[in-house]
Order: sequence, then C-alpha cells, then structure tokens
Amino acid sequence: MKTKVYPCNYTDDLEKECSSEVNAVGIEEMSITYVQPADTCSNSDEIQNLTITTRCGDSVGLGEEGFYFDITIPEGEHWSIEDGEELKALVDDFKSRLYNKQKEQS
Repeated sequence: MKTKVYPCNYTDDLEKECSSEVNAVGIEEMSITYVQPADTCSNSDEIQNLTITTRCGDSVGLGEEGFYFDITIPEGEHWSIEDGEELKALVDDFKSRLYNKQKEQS
C-alpha cells in the first residue's frame, strides 16, 4: 500500500483520500528552526535562531491553505535581516516543505 502525505489534519478529509491502494496521512503540526551566525564582522560565537511553526486556521483542506505560520525568536535574542526578501525566502522554504506535493512512500 502506498502512503500519501497531505498538509491537513482533518480526519474526514483524509478518510476521503484513503482507499485499498492508498493510505492518507496528514500533517498536524510542522516546525523548522533556522539558524545563522551573528551578522557582525567579529569572530563571535553568537548563533541566531528563528522558528516557523504551523498553526491550523479555520478551513484546513488538502490544498495550500488552512495554516497560519507562527514565527518565533527566542526571548532576548534576535534575527537580523538586510531586507524583507531574506525573511520571505525562509517562509517560502518552509511552505515548500509543508506543501511538498503528496510525497509517496511504498
């Protein structure tokens, strides 16, 4: 039996996708912590952490909708960016991993 993974946590939607040939598995929560070295010219050992986590919205389905993305930086720390494109790149990376089109595993 093949397994398909969907970015969805509603069992009713997943049951509709199940059959004798396919086992549908949902993602209820996903979290990725990104790290980068300090943005200074010194030889600092400082590491910056930023975590992106899913949070279910009101209408979770099998498509690219239904999740909010929470961004967390540990208290007292920071994440330095030069422009918004850097933050957008992290969110885009996270979304591409979450919505990876129905990976199949045998």
